[in-house]
Amino acid sequence: MNKLVANVFCLLLLLAIGNYLNGQGTVTQVNGNAFKVDKYNDIEGSPYYFENWIPGSVYSFTGEVLENLPLNYNKHTGSFEYKKDLYTLIKLNSYEYNRVEVNNLNEKNVFLNFSKFDENHYLKLLFESNDFSVLKKEYSVIKEEELGFYNSGSSRSKFVNKIKYFIFKDEKLIEFNPKAKEISKILNSNQVKKTIKSNKLKIKKEEDLIKLFELLT
Repeated sequence: MNKLVANVFCLLLLLAIGNYLNGQGTVTQVNGNAFKVDKYNDIEGSPYYFENWIPGSVYSFTGEVLENLPLNYNKHTGSFEYKKDLYTLIKLNSYEYNRVEVNNLNEKNVFLNFSKFDENHYLKLLFESNDFSVLKKEYSVIKEEELGFYNSGSSRSKFVNKIKYFIFKDEKLIEFNPKAKEISKILNSNQVKKTIKSNKLKIKKEEDLIKLFELLT
């Protein structure tokens, strides 16, 4: 009798674990693209946004929220990846998940996906108002470099990071350079240059660029 009870208990425990894993494993089935953790071993540098895999929340277009997933943003592929285990990464489906939130060093990082305009990348939210949002696209390209004279004919691959800025306004995603003239035109404002001058802002610095938009609103 005791053996029967023990067997039933073990069976129920296994079913419970299986149901739990199925519930937690929704993300692993989103895209089906699995990668090895060491897939970039032959390339110098890293394409990942965060140094470590950080627990984050993923929001779907339908309102579903998946929390405490070990995530990192791959700037080369433009996708968020979920660390399923020590050896496997799963690429999140950007067509299903349009918002990712990650808290790193007490800083809340929000990434949005505008699949209508750029389905291949998530953009980091820098500033948001009732009229417009300011976003940053960070991406990595692989560059081949020839080695020095003593290594003639040899080359190495490395990641090179690049940045683009966007304003989302009137249902349009508009790329801009951090220049007063371009920002004035997009926002249709004659206060940009005055604000920069009166507050001694250097808008090529991201913190000053964000401050400019805060002052303009």
